Amino acid sequence: MAQQDVLDFLKKNKDMWFFARDISEGLNSSYNCIARNLRSLREGNIIDFKNIGNRSIFMYKYKE
Repeated sequence: MAQQDVLDFLKKNKDMWFFARDISEGLNSSYNCIARNLRSLREGNIIDFKNIGNRSIFMYKYKE
């Protein structure tokens, strides 16, 4: 699964926030693969994200 697939998924659902698990289920891909792609997109400031709680739990959204 490529970063573009993750980005396309978020773009199709651009008004919603997702956990990595939700995206992996929506794309029928492994959680680890999706989490790795999301981290790269997050570090490149390509997608919106927010930290939930005190731990490193993020929600993701397409950046407009």
